[in-house]
Amino acid sequence: RMVKTLKYTGATKSAPAIASFMVTAWRDFGGVPGGVCIPIPLHPFRKKERGFNQAELLARHCATSIGMSFSDDILIRIRQTPPQTERSRHDRKSNILDAFSCMKPDAIKGVDVVLIDDVYTTCATLQEAARVLKESGASEVRALTFAHG
Repeated sequence: RMVKTLKYTGATKSAPAIASFMVTAWRDFGGVPGGVCIPIPLHPFRKKERGFNQAELLARHCATSIGMSFSDDILIRIRQTPPQTERSRHDRKSNILDAFSCMKPDAIKGVDVVLIDDVYTTCATLQEAARVLKESGASEVRALTFAHG
């Protein structure tokens, strides 16, 4: 309910509370500081329509609390895709294929990356983003999400 409220009603004031849960989980499962937090990007049209990227809000808070840097311009979405929630498991993988591009490979070469998103369902989005970042030189890519849907 918190994620739906954040995403679809613009209740951005809930982002710090959601991020706090994420940071606690990060620490509880042995996450360490260092590296860069990168949000799963929205396509510019979707971001303009919504007015914000919920993953970006969460990543900013997580980065500060964890002791990592934050960047929202390393990974971009280059292809507009229909929402993953409307797709089957199989369709999610093909829907998201080649949707991302790494704009600053030098910024992540040999660097640990933590991808931030609000919800993970089949992991297709996170896997595709991680693939692009690894191919661009990231040392290790981990994911941190608030919910599993």
